[in-house]
Amino acid sequence: MGIRMLWIRKLGLSFILLILIGSAFIPATSALAGWEGHSKTGPFVDSIEFKVIEDEYNGFRQIEYDELDITSEVIPLQCLDTLTGGEPWEISTTLKNGYGYFSMNCGKYPLNISAFRRAFALAIDKEAICDYVWDGLARPLDSVVPANNPYSAEDMLPESYYESKIDQATQLLDAAGFLDITNDGFREAPNGQVLNISILIPYGSQITDEIGEFAKEALESIGIAACVKAEDFYPYYQSYYYWHWLQQNDIIFFTNTFSVFDVDWLGYEYWSEYADEPYWNIPMFQNTSYDSWRDQLLFSTEYEDVYEAAIEMQKILAYECPIVPLYQNLILSVYGVERFTGYVNSVVDGVAGFWSGTKVHLQEVQSGYPFEGALRWGVKYGTESLNYLRASLVSDHPIYDFVYDSLLRIGPDGTDIPWLAESWFAETHADNPKVPEGVTRMTFNIIQNATWSDGTPLTAEDVAFTLNYYRLEIENHPVSTTLSNIQSAYALTPYQVIVEYNRESYWHVHNIAYKRILPKHIWTDVSEYDEYDPDIASFVSSGPFIVDSIGEYGDYVLKHNPNYFYRADRSSYHEEPDGYPDPSNDLTPGDVLQAIAVTLFSPDSGWYWSIIIGAELFIAFVIIKSRQFIADSKIDKKPKLYESNTSQLLDAFLRDL
Repeated sequence: MGIRMLWIRKLGLSFILLILIGSAFIPATSALAGWEGHSKTGPFVDSIEFKVIEDEYNGFRQIEYDELDITSEVIPLQCLDTLTGGEPWEISTTLKNGYGYFSMNCGKYPLNISAFRRAFALAIDKEAICDYVWDGLARPLDSVVPANNPYSAEDMLPESYYESKIDQATQLLDAAGFLDITNDGFREAPNGQVLNISILIPYGSQITDEIGEFAKEALESIGIAACVKAEDFYPYYQSYYYWHWLQQNDIIFFTNTFSVFDVDWLGYEYWSEYADEPYWNIPMFQNTSYDSWRDQLLFSTEYEDVYEAAIEMQKILAYECPIVPLYQNLILSVYGVERFTGYVNSVVDGVAGFWSGTKVHLQEVQSGYPFEGALRWGVKYGTESLNYLRASLVSDHPIYDFVYDSLLRIGPDGTDIPWLAESWFAETHADNPKVPEGVTRMTFNIIQNATWSDGTPLTAEDVAFTLNYYRLEIENHPVSTTLSNIQSAYALTPYQVIVEYNRESYWHVHNIAYKRILPKHIWTDVSEYDEYDPDIASFVSSGPFIVDSIGEYGDYVLKHNPNYFYRADRSSYHEEPDGYPDPSNDLTPGDVLQAIAVTLFSPDSGWYWSIIIGAELFIAFVIIKSRQFIADSKIDKKPKLYESNTSQLLDAFLRDL
């Protein structure tokens, strides 16, 4: 009896040891820190309510009065003086990856004369705009690439336009034949045409009003008659008359915002062959010297060659002035902190972006159910369609980031984060002889737990279909331009997609990986992308939220997607109808036992897998020892007696294994 009990004790200690060893093999998902999960996990709110606001001032006031939690609009400068400490909101600052600029209509006389454009750039006082219009919360900019971009030539340009240089500007105009023929104080064009340059600014902003006046004063200071007009740009963005509208105006104020630091767009936005293409090359600029660098920028495979081309192209643009960059401002975002915390200040969007939408959560999550609440989000415009391809220049509306997915996402720090693609690699002929010479083959491995909102699996077929649809079915749209050199895209397996480019390029990964993926089973029957306008019932998406309702004035309500592939684990939380009591209060012994059972036997628990591994090894050990015991009995041997200390038990256990 003593021998049998000692053997059982040996097995019991071994089982405990196996459980402890097994805990080292817990799956990665269960090693996440608490309910917040890993960097991709979310969302943690129940819904996002997008509300159209009248202007940025109104948005700020609605946050102040607890009617909004966050707004995509920057804080009006006049509101800064009203901010006081201790209020239920906070402010974040981010140097904008973009800028404000004037676009010069290079297709219209006399703006097609570079001396005229350069004279305007020399006359306008960028430093004064930063100091007085932006109250010091902006920096002057000359390059078309923001100064904080590693490809920027801002510090390498041979000439600076920061401060006003009236004398140099007037000398340029004199030499080009812009003279005051009628002696009325204003110059005429070299062909004798009377000039009255129109400066078009967006309606409804004090900042753009003041910038328009700076431009008018700059032109008048060098003898050019000018006028300022304010219009609502939005209707033109949504109409077929957009290109005609651009051609009719002289100088238009725009803002540019970039979602990445890539600069391959330099090969499209100012390319001569796109001078008459809608939504590309807005200033209608044409220059052979600029075009000569395009192939090196777009089709080199080495960083040094790409960098050289980007710098030289910026220098040409800074001299020719098809656009006149003015400033790069700080993004000042205000957001409410009375109910929510966890906002993320990303280098691209600031606080009002994807990462805040998926990471904010209730302040008091320790007292109960954390996955609730509606994040109230102010936006300046609604969007005309759930089909982002119809939305033209407002396709950056935040709603689209929350209902569409891509192979990669831009992380809060600007780096790539694998999303639908869990891994990828590129091959050329030098890497793999099976790849034809001159071809770049991209292979993306797709995650295997993604689904569309209607339950259909999201696979490599959807990715391949999307890329082919963009490049073959859509023309004259920004989404298709960077895909023109794809020669094939196909699904090799349900979760592996191959994309082959007919030219090698440094930029191929990002040209593919940031595209929003469409559901093949829906879009197969869509022949005219700009006519497809799904309602909520027929709209199929894949993002962390799904569309719940659309309001009369362009307001949207998004509900969290319960089947999202990076969803937070809500299974351990149960919503209480009368609130969420503190679980540390009024615990009964039954509650404690139930909690232990959930901890030990939930598949999401590391201990669950420890027990499973330990039990399997324990059973195997019992079988081995049983056979050994039976064999020993048959030859009339007694089992050897082991001393009952842990060291010897461990040695014997490992020896038996």
